[in-house]
Amino acid sequence: MKRTLLSLLTLSMFALGLVASNVTAQTRPTTQPGTPTAGNQATNTPGVPAQPTPQQPTNPVAIVDIEYLMSVHPELDAKTRQLLAANQVKEKNFRTKQEKLQALSQELNGLATGTAPHMAKRDELMKSESDLKREAASAMEEVRIQSIKNQHKAFKDIQACIDSFAKKNNFLVVLNYVRPMTVLPPQQSSQFLATTPSEQALEIQLARQDNNTVLWYNPYYDITSVIEQMVNGLYPQLEKVDFAKRKLELFQRQGIGNSEMLAQPGIPARN
Repeated sequence: MKRTLLSLLTLSMFALGLVASNVTAQTRPTTQPGTPTAGNQATNTPGVPAQPTPQQPTNPVAIVDIEYLMSVHPELDAKTRQLLAANQVKEKNFRTKQEKLQALSQELNGLATGTAPHMAKRDELMKSESDLKREAASAMEEVRIQSIKNQHKAFKDIQACIDSFAKKNNFLVVLNYVRPMTVLPPQQSSQFLATTPSEQALEIQLARQDNNTVLWYNPYYDITSVIEQMVNGLYPQLEKVDFAKRKLELFQRQGIGNSEMLAQPGIPARN
């Protein structure tokens, strides 16, 4: 009888041991090390954004030439031309007023110094010169402010297109990169191209590259042409800008056009 009870007690203890083992196995975590569980569930630290779960494969860094896009922005180009035309009219008026001042100066030189007519003419000349300087400064400031507004509007257009394209294609970051430009000297009689660029052209090249932090990139990730098409699509009523032609006009106004012309190399096509 004692042996029977002892055997039953042993079996009962063994059965309880099995049940305890099963319960422990069922509650033991099955996740990989470092994965949050019910007991150690990770919480967001205040001030630190939660890590998003990517819904699609991400693309690496994209490259875009903002300087080029600003140069070929249709609306900016049209408004810049309007400003230049208005400025030419103002300059013509200023030259007319300067000629009148020169005439007053000649009249002043013909008068006896210290006489009443001489002093009156001198005061008139000084006032006219002061008024003209003030008018010229005001006109220049007006042009400067309007130019800044136009450039800011163009940059916002470009930025919006970059934002849309980058989000659509899931780019991680978009970097500005001033691409190298091909140096083309001006046409001289029967000679079209020189074999060696001038020092002035090389200085322009170096100045452009000094602004770059990107030393190399895969041309496939240059999205400049795509953004240019998107920006042009915002202004279908305006003519597309010829980059080389506009650059030549700009350099001519700056006194560079007679010696050098910079033309943008081909931009890789991207669908």
